[in-house]
Amino acid sequence: MMKLLIMTGPLYPRVGNNANLLSKLFPFLKEKHEVMLLSPAFGASESELPETVFGCPIRWVTDHRQGWKRKLLYPAASKLKHDPGLEGEIGAKLIEEAAAELRKSFSYDAVLCTMQPYPATLAVSRMSGVPKIAYLMDPPDFVFDSLPWRTGQKQLPVALEKLDAILTTPFIRQAIRNTGREALWEKCVPVSFPHMEENEIVPTEQDVPMDPEKIHLLFCGALFPDVRSPDCFLEIVKRLDERFCVTFMGRNCEQFWKEYTVETRAQVRALPPQPYQVAVNAMEKADILINLGNNMLIHMPSKTLDYINTGKPIVNFHKFTDCPTLYYTERYPLSLNLYEKAFDPVRDTARFVEFCLKNREQRVSREEIEKTYNDCRPETIAAVLLERLGKL
Repeated sequence: MMKLLIMTGPLYPRVGNNANLLSKLFPFLKEKHEVMLLSPAFGASESELPETVFGCPIRWVTDHRQGWKRKLLYPAASKLKHDPGLEGEIGAKLIEEAAAELRKSFSYDAVLCTMQPYPATLAVSRMSGVPKIAYLMDPPDFVFDSLPWRTGQKQLPVALEKLDAILTTPFIRQAIRNTGREALWEKCVPVSFPHMEENEIVPTEQDVPMDPEKIHLLFCGALFPDVRSPDCFLEIVKRLDERFCVTFMGRNCEQFWKEYTVETRAQVRALPPQPYQVAVNAMEKADILINLGNNMLIHMPSKTLDYINTGKPIVNFHKFTDCPTLYYTERYPLSLNLYEKAFDPVRDTARFVEFCLKNREQRVSREEIEKTYNDCRPETIAAVLLERLGKL
């Protein structure tokens, strides 16, 4: 039996996407090993933080002591290394200290981290005498030629090189090789995302009502047009009639709709981020799920696999002929893939409406999903992780 220390986040005040995905591995890791979580909750009161998360004991890093290192040394190092603040060098130093202190009571044999939070990855890269693995779910900034946001993660390439192994998607792995970082590429183990497990519907007071008389279209996820442009979908929304209800749910959706409202006869709702269970319930209740491919080739929306996991019909708007979403949606029996660079509003609205009317009550069986997407099952990925750990 191994003792595994896992750093993923954020876990407080809201559980982040990386944490939700990684948590799907925990039951399979805990079958034979002891698991402990370590997570930053900077600024939080320790009295309000839970002792367990996802059924695992957790140690929080709260930045409550404010000693001289925190006040003088860490800010100076943060400025010098161009990764400022708690989300960079200062946070990394605090997490590194907490991990060293924890090892006195929980003598962990290996460490697993995700790239979010970034300072946790920096902290893990500096730990010695223990195998270190990262699950790189999001492409790092250094693999892109240009970005729609200010470039960050200044120390990440060096930090990743100090790890023993990196689990990541085949697309990110190839992008790393394309940058010329051959040694880093060799550390990469290709895996998918652990989405494929049957959803549990647990009704909540926050559940989004869905009128059974309407055809419900749901976009679930972050909506930032610079990263994930919805222009072609909006052209279709303009042409929908009263039969349809369109729901946008996630980060920036409310602000997006205020700025980009289009005239339509369809009902449109824009909601802020919801608790994970609310989002799962909405995907299970909706008739058609809307997937918007990213403007950046390597970066695939993880919601693509959340959608497939429901078995519901999916319309996938993709911006590249080799978009990573197609690797999954072209295997899916209930998908309509619309290539945005060849988009025709009238023709493709007709195709869209026909697809919705024909398939709104259809569903791919659980057995077919698990067979077709075995590489996306949590137990498959947990086995890859443990096999890799066994070789270190």
